[in-house]
Amino acid sequence: MKEKTRILPIFISFQGCPHHCIYCNQEKITGVQDMTPEKAQKELEEGLKGQIPLEVAFYGGTFTSLDEDLQEAYFSLVTPYLGKEVTGIRISTRPDAIEKDHLVALKKKGLKKVELGCQSLDPEVLKKAGRGHSLEDIKKASRLVKEVGLDLGVQQMLGLPGEDFASFKKSLEEILFLKPDFVRLYPTLVLKETGLAQLYREGVYKPLSLEEAIQWASYGLGVYESHKIPVIRIGLQATEDLAEGKDFLAGPYHPSFGQMVKTDFLVRYLLNLLEPEERIQRIEGSGQMVSNLVGQHRRGRKALEKGQGPIAFKNTLDRVLKVQTDKRQIVIGEKDLCI
Repeated sequence: MKEKTRILPIFISFQGCPHHCIYCNQEKITGVQDMTPEKAQKELEEGLKGQIPLEVAFYGGTFTSLDEDLQEAYFSLVTPYLGKEVTGIRISTRPDAIEKDHLVALKKKGLKKVELGCQSLDPEVLKKAGRGHSLEDIKKASRLVKEVGLDLGVQQMLGLPGEDFASFKKSLEEILFLKPDFVRLYPTLVLKETGLAQLYREGVYKPLSLEEAIQWASYGLGVYESHKIPVIRIGLQATEDLAEGKDFLAGPYHPSFGQMVKTDFLVRYLLNLLEPEERIQRIEGSGQMVSNLVGQHRRGRKALEKGQGPIAFKNTLDRVLKVQTDKRQIVIGEKDLCI
């Protein structure tokens, strides 16, 4: 089996960002402050001691707006390992910080993937979030990334100020037109020391409940799945400060948010495969697939058994889900799903 490439994230929090968006506090999210090439070198050296191959990712800032000498300094750290321990470099950046010639130059130095912080494709939501760029900026940047021959990633948030479910669905439709190679889905959280925290305290902004966020994200996952677009991350990476509430003020945070969304998606996916009056008797398969289906606190199992009655679950070494009903066997392989 081909060894999976591991992503080594190096967080350059806020570096290159022209301003702070209303919801953003990268230092709180990542726990990283004042990244320098020297610190990045240490993180790279430490990362190389683990599983390889690696893909080095510069996250948390607007990489293409950094001073060119600083961009070169970060990339030069990785250059000696390219084609060996490191398969390539990926960056995150803003849609209004993309130029074709610049992307071409970075590609020659090892850039493979560009993740655009789009967040929403509703012009009004972008404005209320203080993004400072337009929908046209997103479309243009996405087109340039694809033209240069780089993989395009889209970061989408749900529950931003001014966004309802109809707006969220519209953003999903617009993102499909961008033809991304992968997507990340994040619920909007109210973090301390942000503009959104002030709006929350004033009662102007109300975050999604956890259940609402799960339902929105599950719907989004289903849309992307139907178009075979992998969703490589759902929810923020759990950190100690978020879990303890040091940086977190309000919103749909849960350390297992991603699994809860996958559970809801898998339950809907499976139920949609059933014929009328068909009943599930037994489900068996790989530990991870069964675990995601059963879910946190048996969330998925309870949802299935509510309408189906008792179901027997069993973990096996098979990398598939075998669903035995009273009429047939349904086999769902890992390759059938993009999650």
